[in-house]
Amino acid sequence: MGETKICTICGEEKNLSEFYRHIGAKDGYFNECKKCICIKKKTPEFREKNRIRIKELRAKYPEKYRERAKKWYRANPERYREKNTRYRTAHREEYKLMLRRYIENLTDGYVSRVMGKRAGELTPEVLESKRLIMQLKRELKSNNIKIK
Repeated sequence: MGETKICTICGEEKNLSEFYRHIGAKDGYFNECKKCICIKKKTPEFREKNRIRIKELRAKYPEKYRERAKKWYRANPERYREKNTRYRTAHREEYKLMLRRYIENLTDGYVSRVMGKRAGELTPEVLESKRLIMQLKRELKSNNIKIK
């Protein structure tokens, strides 16, 4: 007795092993069985609602999600490269436009890479001075003025 429970979605009586644990529930298990939860998570309504919720959480706790992403990148370098390659191939024109803006606007990331460093390794003063030098060189080049 007590080793079974009735799922509130499918109405079937099932073994407790077919329910996920839930600390806040009276009996310590969810009211929905694992199979019904899996089916529910595949519905478009659930996915849209969850997508919005996750977007809000990422905005609220950006550092937490950034750290989680970094951890995944370090643990899966091959999969990360494959994923980026697939994206760049599928969105070739958008990617080229993004790179062009990245270079034209002399972002911190671009300036740091030109200097052979990561974005966080340089002080804002160093980045700004290098950015100014790069802007001057571009101006001189566009006016066909040679410098040594």
